[in-house]
Amino acid sequence: MINAYHIRTVCRPAAGGYSSGDGLYSRKDSARLIAFENVGYEFVGWYLNGKKISSKTSCVVKEIRSNLTYTAKFRRIYCRIRVKSKNPEFGTVSGGGSVAKGKSAVVKAKAKKGYRFAGWYEDGILVSKKPVYKVKSVVESHGYVAVFKPKKHNVNVTVSPKEAGKVTGAGKYDTGANAKLKAEPEKGYVFKGYAINNNIISENPSFTLKKINRDVSVTAYFVKEKEKTYVIKSGIANKGGSISPSGEIEIREHGSITYTFAPDNGYAVQEISVDGKKIGPAKSYTFEDIREDHKISVAFAPIKGNEKKVKKDPI
Repeated sequence: MINAYHIRTVCRPAAGGYSSGDGLYSRKDSARLIAFENVGYEFVGWYLNGKKISSKTSCVVKEIRSNLTYTAKFRRIYCRIRVKSKNPEFGTVSGGGSVAKGKSAVVKAKAKKGYRFAGWYEDGILVSKKPVYKVKSVVESHGYVAVFKPKKHNVNVTVSPKEAGKVTGAGKYDTGANAKLKAEPEKGYVFKGYAINNNIISENPSFTLKKINRDVSVTAYFVKEKEKTYVIKSGIANKGGSISPSGEIEIREHGSITYTFAPDNGYAVQEISVDGKKIGPAKSYTFEDIREDHKISVAFAPIKGNEKKVKKDPI
């Protein structure tokens, strides 16, 4: 007569967990079978001869009358890793999918030309700045959003010659943005044009670089303004003295010049004429802030009481 029976437990799959309750039991004894889940698995039930006898991890077998083998069945737990691009026109994503609980998942982001990866976000919170992100020991489902942003491009502007003026609009710009340049010459200079790689691209002081997608170096050329000049003609209306300076003189715009009058012995300045207008006698006359041509002349006359001593030369 058999006095003891062997109770054996097995786990399917073996990686799903482990169990207790194996041993020898006397007739009509009870055995407690316990199943323990490994990470990433969940318990399905206890089975005997292919028939499920319990859904609980702890199961009591009563009135043992034979050798028996009980199977603890487990199944893999899978988590869902969802990925998407917030700006599909800026970059793409890959990876994710169904991942066994406890395992790792890898998600990847790839920026398109002219754009950069800014980070992986979950529920609006930044979780990684790396385009290849490894999610370790996944225990629940996740949804990750890849954010891409335009690259920053430098717009550099050089002024030539550097003292000739200034240009606004240089700086950093996003891919696809426009940069508005404006040249302002210093006094005595005029704007000549903008050039890239020595090629003139515009002669307009206000110019827009459109849809920037790379670093750009622009040279703004200025040249000296051609100096404006005016002619002043001077002379004497009769004999009796001199005017200094005399003849035709070229004077730059906004300049000034002073004329002096020197009567000969026995003479005096009788009249000064400026641009045909008589202004009376004077020892000198100054043209200031010259912005047009001028004429100046002087007339002399004998001093009263000395008329017989000088050669008469009526005005």
